[in-house]
Amino acid sequence: MKLRLMLAALMLMSTFSTYAQLKQVDYNKIVVPTSVKNVDLSEKLVQLAWQNMPDNGVLYNDVDIAKYNERKARWDWLNQFSIAGNYNEFNIEGSERSQFFPRYNVRLSMSLGIFVDQPNNKRIATKEVHNAELNVQSQKMSVRAEVLRRYQNYLFAQEILKTQTQAMEDAHSNFLLVEQKFKNGELTMYDYSKSSTLYNSEVIRKLTAEKTVKLAIIDIEELIGVSFQDLLVE
Repeated sequence: MKLRLMLAALMLMSTFSTYAQLKQVDYNKIVVPTSVKNVDLSEKLVQLAWQNMPDNGVLYNDVDIAKYNERKARWDWLNQFSIAGNYNEFNIEGSERSQFFPRYNVRLSMSLGIFVDQPNNKRIATKEVHNAELNVQSQKMSVRAEVLRRYQNYLFAQEILKTQTQAMEDAHSNFLLVEQKFKNGELTMYDYSKSSTLYNSEVIRKLTAEKTVKLAIIDIEELIGVSFQDLLVE
């Protein structure tokens, strides 16, 4: 029984260990470094969005400030010490020379709070650096998700446009056929009007699909800061 429990515990620990390893995120892969050139369009869009997002400058500044404060916290203990001194030598009226001893006085003082405050301040500063770095990583994940979401919207809109273009072309071909038969007296005005209405509806749907594609491109360019069409011809 004990052996079974030990084996079960080992298997459980192994499972948790594997799960923990799977959860580790390589934040350098969330935004592919610009040094990597051969990337597909979606990764290129993420790169550009990350490079051109103004908020990122604020986040990196926060990291730098936190690191400055961390270095400052390492040496703040020096502010808890003070040194004072004086030189005791006075001439007293009526005597050739009179001295007070000791001639030199030096006093060193230290705040006892240093033993509590200093370690805590260092830990706080280190945590603040970690928090600032986590904000950067969180921003990377948000930027990547938003860019890829908008890119998928663009791809979907493109497919809808292709389908709608084909539907419009079919409706146009059918309309031309109906129009010719109407001129030949083979079809009624009702048939002609019905075919014309169908064709016009498909034209409107195609125009709507084109608008959706253009809006999807605008949404992407809002993040990348450059022309999306220029990227397509590279």
